[in-house]
Amino acid sequence: MKSTLRQLTNVVAFLLITTSLSSCFVTMHYVGEGGTYDGKTISEYDVKKKKWYLFSGIPLDDVTADKVAGDAKNYTARETLSFGDLLLYGLTFGIASPRTIRISKSAAEK
Repeated sequence: MKSTLRQLTNVVAFLLITTSLSSCFVTMHYVGEGGTYDGKTISEYDVKKKKWYLFSGIPLDDVTADKVAGDAKNYTARETLSFGDLLLYGLTFGIASPRTIRISKSAAEK
């Protein structure tokens, strides 16, 4: 019984540590003059897509920021590893590794 409780404690501690590090997993790309937020909060974006990896390195789909943005010439792409992405990554032991891409286009290109 003690070993089961200890294992559960280790798993919970691991998940807490990995989710607390999620702010480090943000990549921003500014294309052209970048997207303008026009007074929006950082969580409001024009387009949001998931990008999937197998074992954190093998892409399973062909989702890229330029394809998500379409024909926009000025946009900001923000690729993150959100809490839900980390949770799925942890539950599958790294087999499925999703990332979230959010696009903010300039006001003239909407």
